[in-house]
Amino acid sequence: MTTSLAKDAAASGVDGLQALKSRLDRSILRIAGLVLALPVLASVIQLIFIFTHPSASPDDRNSRLVACVAVIGIALASWGLARYRSAAAGALFLCWSAMAVLMVSAWTMDWGMASTSLAAFSALIAIGGFLVGPHMARWLTLAAVSYLIALWVASILGQTGGLAQLDPQRMASYGAVHITACLCVGWMVSRYGSLFMQMIASLDSSKRLLESTLQAEQKAARQLALSEARMRALLDNSLNAVLILDRDSGSIRYANAQLLDRHGCKSLAEFDVRLMYPEQPYTPEESLRLVKLTLEEGSRQVIWKTRDIHGVDIWWDMKLDNMLLEEAPSVVCFGHDITARVMAETALRNQQQQLEAQVKERTQQLMIEQQRMQDVIEALPITLSIRDREGRYTLVNKRFETALGLLREQVVGRPAHEFLPPAMMADMRHWDGKVLGARASRPLSG
Repeated sequence: MTTSLAKDAAASGVDGLQALKSRLDRSILRIAGLVLALPVLASVIQLIFIFTHPSASPDDRNSRLVACVAVIGIALASWGLARYRSAAAGALFLCWSAMAVLMVSAWTMDWGMASTSLAAFSALIAIGGFLVGPHMARWLTLAAVSYLIALWVASILGQTGGLAQLDPQRMASYGAVHITACLCVGWMVSRYGSLFMQMIASLDSSKRLLESTLQAEQKAARQLALSEARMRALLDNSLNAVLILDRDSGSIRYANAQLLDRHGCKSLAEFDVRLMYPEQPYTPEESLRLVKLTLEEGSRQVIWKTRDIHGVDIWWDMKLDNMLLEEAPSVVCFGHDITARVMAETALRNQQQQLEAQVKERTQQLMIEQQRMQDVIEALPITLSIRDREGRYTLVNKRFETALGLLREQVVGRPAHEFLPPAMMADMRHWDGKVLGARASRPLSG
């Protein structure tokens, strides 16, 4: 019970930190939307001012229009990045793109250090620092200060800032104010942004720690449940495979080491249902039916097939019986591996079938050869007969039957002297003697 309470507390802590992190992310996204709306608003106000004060020169007016439109486009693109990727991506694009537009605008419009757009550098540094990170604030500060110094020097040398017509004191005052503002904002954002990022990192670390604790608690609970299920040492030390099946679902509650090793598994978690129930009719439904029958009618013995992790079939002679496990009726299965016997019987049957097929094929071939030879003999234009060593006829053709006026059934299996006249026998012995030699006369004498 203590383990369960600790697990519930850890899970509650993880959910709380996850909810807090989600609220922070939503707040950051809303702030990013507000921040990205401000440049659009400022540019729209600037456009209204340009159109309501047509006294400016055409070049100045066109330059301001281009800058305003560019800032609006950058802000909209940044909003899209923040919406569909992340607030940091949108802020990063906004800061560098807007800063580049402001830099080009201040330089090309010839206002120099008197350009009002330079004040936006501090705002961009703040946006980058809070939405992207302290490191981005430092890089933006470095870029802004470097540009302001270069613009200041260019104004002193008369390279830009002609429209402003500033004296050196006012130019120095503007430069000092802008540079000091950028440095102050950059330092503050870097400092407090680091603290904010540390807080976020601390939240993430706490969340990971709680998740790790929760996983450890769940692992300990699983190990405890497994240890409680393996209460009887007889099951662990049995030479046979042992399974314990749930009475209601037929699912596997326990498998001993012999069964797991035979299937190539190290734990019950690796003993997949596809190993226990490889194909029809060895299915979970059939297993549950046997469990119900065992509970209702008592022990029984069945043949069952499983499959190891390499796909090799294993045959079992299973005995199912009732047992009481943790005060709950269950079914225990004691299995004896009969794979070798089944494979031997199968191989014997296959070999017998192969031999029968070979004999049948050979018989058919012999019959075909015999028929072919008979056809050749019948087609010969001469009388032909074949006798064995005892002088009995074993084969005659149709012309032989015609010549003697006898049917082959009257000739085959009988010696020649039983149905040939003496004169023909004498002539036959004469020619047999020439063909076979002296030994040819012996079979004909009987």
